[in-house]
Amino acid sequence: MVIKNKPLFLFYNVENLYPIDHSAMRLYNWDLYKYQLKIRKIKRVFEWIKEDYNQLPGLIGMAEIGASSVLSDLASNDSVLAGYQWIYQDSQDSGGLSVALLFNPIHFKIIESDFLNFPMDDDISPTRDILYAKLEYQAQKLNIFVIHLPSQRNQDEKRKLRHYILQNLKEKIDDLYYQNEAILIMGDFNENPNHDMVKALAEDQNFTSILSNPFESIFKNGDFSTYHKKTGLGFDQILFTEALLLEKFNLKLNIASIYKPPKLRNPDRKNYHFPFRSYAGSRYIGGYSDHFPVILQFSWGK
Repeated sequence: MVIKNKPLFLFYNVENLYPIDHSAMRLYNWDLYKYQLKIRKIKRVFEWIKEDYNQLPGLIGMAEIGASSVLSDLASNDSVLAGYQWIYQDSQDSGGLSVALLFNPIHFKIIESDFLNFPMDDDISPTRDILYAKLEYQAQKLNIFVIHLPSQRNQDEKRKLRHYILQNLKEKIDDLYYQNEAILIMGDFNENPNHDMVKALAEDQNFTSILSNPFESIFKNGDFSTYHKKTGLGFDQILFTEALLLEKFNLKLNIASIYKPPKLRNPDRKNYHFPFRSYAGSRYIGGYSDHFPVILQFSWGK
């Protein structure tokens, strides 16, 4: 099949998208009205993306999904995402949140999928799984990882665990790369793209770059996908084997961007550069998410 549109790949941390009966949201007065409003808002984000790019992303990684029923509601018959399929599994995360991968089955077919977990020791509570999927795309194999690494809360007590997870993930990345397989890693790293942990993931054992990360330059230019208090952060990233995507799929990176149209920004003029979030602490704000989506758009041909 000849695909005319320039392929889009997207990652979006949708901020605590729980079903209404989830125990983690009892202190937040989460109810049917707020849940349905949030679902409508996330659907609208993809409607705007379709308007702005004249298409939907073929691959959509998501973080902070609280149940498979959430994905069913996002891809309901009245949704712009209707017909999308997904890969999801409840993880052992103490907060009850997991990552997911949605994809357009017209272009992508599942070959295999798995959920990876790398517990460091018995003293650290279980963390979110890494979603792995091998998909068929244009009669070739594309390996996808969707991650949401442990947060920096509580004086960054899980920093060593983040490092350990990335070390184990790097071994799998290296194995696939040496088998000449194309790789895409998308997620919330809870580290900026210029951090040594992230940069090491993109290099092989000989310190040769095997993964491109266009969000490193975006971050250096002062463009951020989320914030902690007043500090801009580039936690949301998509890395990929640039040479292999060109070789196998004839894809060349066109644009890497953080998607932040006015409607996704805080309506307060003073805080306009921040995402319009759902909650500020336990206070309900009624926005979309505390993260902006990140997007890669590719063009065809060399």
